[in-house]
Amino acid sequence: MNQKKTCPHPQSRIEVRPTTVPVRRLCTRALRLLRAHGLCDAALQTVYRGVVVARLLYAANAWRGFTTAADRQRIEGFLRRGVRAGYSRADEPTAAQLVEDSDDQLFHRIQYNNIFYGCMS
Repeated sequence: MNQKKTCPHPQSRIEVRPTTVPVRRLCTRALRLLRAHGLCDAALQTVYRGVVVARLLYAANAWRGFTTAADRQRIEGFLRRGVRAGYSRADEPTAAQLVEDSDDQLFHRIQYNNIFYGCMS
């Protein structure tokens, strides 16, 4: 995601600006600082999952369709580097699995939400 992506529809003016590079730099420094100050590995992994992974995959249900295979490989590579650095466990789900789970949860919430059904009838 090294360039600004635009929606394929010609009348659309929506621009998706990539944020992985600034997030990577900022979070890597912060995680190194936390580790240097003695934060245990379990807490460090919780911070990584709660901040880095959450920010990286925020609203992925909406923007995933606009990414290329290369973009998705970069995201997976970023998460693999987190495993190598010890910020995440190797058995954590991949970005594709996390987005798929998020899609399933969203669909389930819409399907069984009584307020939503009230609006539709």
